[in-house]
Amino acid sequence: VWAVGNIGREKGGLKWPLLAAYASYPIRYYYYDKSVWITLMVLTSALVFDSYSKQWRRDPPKKRHVAKWSDVQQFVFDVYQFAQHHGWYEVWKQVVELCDPEDEQNAYKVLGVGPDASQQEITRRWRRLSRENHPDKAKLEDRRAAQEKFMEIQQAYEILSVGKHRRFSRNKKDNSVQDGPIHM
Repeated sequence: VWAVGNIGREKGGLKWPLLAAYASYPIRYYYYDKSVWITLMVLTSALVFDSYSKQWRRDPPKKRHVAKWSDVQQFVFDVYQFAQHHGWYEVWKQVVELCDPEDEQNAYKVLGVGPDASQQEITRRWRRLSRENHPDKAKLEDRRAAQEKFMEIQQAYEILSVGKHRRFSRNKKDNSVQDGPIHM
């Protein structure tokens, strides 16, 4: 109610609608239907906002700063220039790399393997890096950095091993679907 009431030429505080919502909340113990008591609570809050909290905006809203728009223009221009020099495929690869939600690309970099590496190769590389960067082997002053590097290696392996298992099972399902049933 408060968010909708603050759109346009009117503004208002949150205090009165919130108090009205709290005061009308016990209605839920009389009406067990959720849609009824929530509707009554919202209507009460809207009525109180309209009656006690609403005021007219006396000053016009501030204009948005033009620097934000020029930053967007510069970004679009830079992307276009990059695409002209490297091609749109490289732009797409950058977008995919930047939008990687599971951070697989970084995990490949940490372990020093490529996306086409097998699970055995990933495991072998993980074991070797874990032995080399184990915090117990580090000197006392370098222990903190070694521990952070070790944790980074462990997280990278977890990401890639889960991803590989998921991709393996997905590919296995796809292969079984492609084979299909045999009709005679």
